[in-house]
Amino acid sequence: MLTEPSWKTFEHEVLNLEEIYIFKLFVPEVTLIVNNLFEEILSKSELVKAEKFRFPKDKELFITGRLVSRLLIEHMLNLSLKCREFDFTKRGKPMYPGLEFNLSHSGKYVLIIISNRSVGIDIEIPETNFDFSTVLEHTFSLEEINYIKKSDYRRECFLTLWTRKEALLKATGEGLIDDLTSISVLDHTIKRMGSNYIINSFKINDTDIASVAIKGAPVKLNTFNILPPFFHACINE
Repeated sequence: MLTEPSWKTFEHEVLNLEEIYIFKLFVPEVTLIVNNLFEEILSKSELVKAEKFRFPKDKELFITGRLVSRLLIEHMLNLSLKCREFDFTKRGKPMYPGLEFNLSHSGKYVLIIISNRSVGIDIEIPETNFDFSTVLEHTFSLEEINYIKKSDYRRECFLTLWTRKEALLKATGEGLIDDLTSISVLDHTIKRMGSNYIINSFKINDTDIASVAIKGAPVKLNTFNILPPFFHACINE
């Protein structure tokens, strides 16, 4: 079974871009302050995109993820990104010179990963009314399917492998591909597009599962929790 890492409260520590940083936000804890800040910090295109979400919950997750990503990058690079447009890869992945970041959100959580390497992250919530067996043969290799079926925790194994594939394809910049069965993510190190990617999976609470993919050799993972004081410190910087 997966375990949850130890989340340290982020207090504006000096960060080393040679390492990997994963930040977790529980959105209901920061909703009020995010709503007071986002219009003056997000770019015009981000504000336009936010208005296109059909459901308020999805809009809130998008705004929170983009706002906190900007504040973290400002802190790490000691510069202002207020209203500045990000560049994007051909697959729509946001990027900033000298820095790689990726985010994922599901339910009430947002996860952000930042480094100077190519990185990807994905989070999923178990849905007990979803029969995952109906998608196994279209999503996983035979080896992966056998791994899931032999487990005492099949739903957890399914979500773990799914998030590992999502994180890997985000890190490579490919996005979701047509033939997911062609990629096996059972190993800790995966060769893809001529490079090695390290994949780690973990829980972010008792039920929700996340995975990260990182290009290159193994490196220290630093896991932080973002709480309301983080925003106040950013405002006062």
